[in-house]
Amino acid sequence: MLARSLVMETEMIELRELVAHKLSAFGEFLVEHAVLDRYQLFRVLQMQDRVPGARLGQCAVALGYAERSAVEALHARFKQRDDMETMTTSAFAREPEIAIIYALT
Repeated sequence: MLARSLVMETEMIELRELVAHKLSAFGEFLVEHAVLDRYQLFRVLQMQDRVPGARLGQCAVALGYAERSAVEALHARFKQRDDMETMTTSAFAREPEIAIIYALT
């Protein structure tokens, strides 16, 4: 059996950006501003998952993790960020049964 000599060459490349910058969600925004810690955010997200229609800020206040005024003030700042992507939904047609639900609320 012949012994073969394999030479492997590895090309080193530098990745400057693997994926596009992902915009942070409001929960991450609250963590960044020290209103919630990661554990509290996890618990808030669990509550939000269990209570249909609950808003993240409402859950944080209900669990006693944050003051309502702090959440409202940061939400106003969060909405004014210029890095948020926005989309106008009025350009899309709604399915009839969804339009009925929106009319009832």
